[in-house]
Amino acid sequence: MKLSQFIGKSTRIMFILSVAFCPMQLRADITVKEQIKQGGVVPSEVWTRKLLIKGFKMRVESLSGKESYVTIYDLETGKRVRLSPKRKEALVMDLAPLSERMRGRVVASKLARQIRATGNKKEVAGESCEEYTFDLQAPIAHFAVQHDKGTVCVSQNMPGGVEFTNFVHEAKKRGYTDPASFCSPTVSSIGSYFYGEEPNVMVLFAKTESAAEGGPVLQLHGMTALESTMTVTEIDSTSEIPDEEFQIPADWKVKKDSM
Repeated sequence: MKLSQFIGKSTRIMFILSVAFCPMQLRADITVKEQIKQGGVVPSEVWTRKLLIKGFKMRVESLSGKESYVTIYDLETGKRVRLSPKRKEALVMDLAPLSERMRGRVVASKLARQIRATGNKKEVAGESCEEYTFDLQAPIAHFAVQHDKGTVCVSQNMPGGVEFTNFVHEAKKRGYTDPASFCSPTVSSIGSYFYGEEPNVMVLFAKTESAAEGGPVLQLHGMTALESTMTVTEIDSTSEIPDEEFQIPADWKVKKDSM
């Protein structure tokens, strides 16, 4: 089921035409701040995250307790860079093999996708959004099924949302699962399949569960679902993001990343 079912055909056509003929008004750098809480198979924890997206580049800044992490993705070069400010090191890895490992043995061609509107509306970070439930299922290794489900609140008319969605679409097109996962409502490798072909889809709130269900190995170990709640706390689509945010500082050491 595509997100296009959420809006009428005529409305969708008019929106797509507006994107085609007015790109300068709709395209903009976007910075998104989120608060995330996870529980389930791991001890419950809360952290904050900031996503900075400019074209085909994204910078992810995460803060958990006193630990901070910075990761830069460049879809055009196909690289991921993890920054270590304490050591002044940049760890670089190719996105293609990393994303292949994340996908594992997911059979994407057999993925089942259902998205339904609840009719509810709310406001998150000063932006209005519409509520939907979703269910994603795809076969994986050991005769199991990856199952992601939950409730999201989605905006489809924010100017900055075009930049956000365009990055997700490009990452998916190139097969880069890792960067696409940061923009997805769930934490698993199939989370990005929530997105369809619509040019402006931004999740402002998500309460989800992700689990590998069935299969003798998973039953033996009693695997449970990973629960996650994400809330966008701030959105800035009017400020230009400096190019330096996506670059390695000149005096830092550059090493090959093995993780």
